[in-house]
Amino acid sequence: MVFGAKDPRGYEIQLTEACWYNHILIEHPEMKGRVGEVRRAIETPDYIYQSKRRRSSHLYFREVSRSLSGVEYVLVVVAVRQRAKKGYIQTAFLVEGLSKGGKLLWKKT
Repeated sequence: MVFGAKDPRGYEIQLTEACWYNHILIEHPEMKGRVGEVRRAIETPDYIYQSKRRRSSHLYFREVSRSLSGVEYVLVVVAVRQRAKKGYIQTAFLVEGLSKGGKLLWKKT
């Protein structure tokens, strides 16, 4: 396991070595050196949305930069088991804006 972290709602979220090394770093090389940002996106996100595609996936957004062209976020996709309040990171990558989000579940105040 790369890390385990708790989100603001009390969900225990894990990032496995297989996901980090065999998926995220291969499919999203821009994430190299950003494991800390992935963890912070879980522990202190700006927004958590329910996925438009899969209700059992939650999307964690955390701002990483702001420029004239817009806001860049780390987006972490987590498969959740709601009754157990647990989840596993499926992927993480950089996005501009919040266009991938569905229903808003949580917002930083």
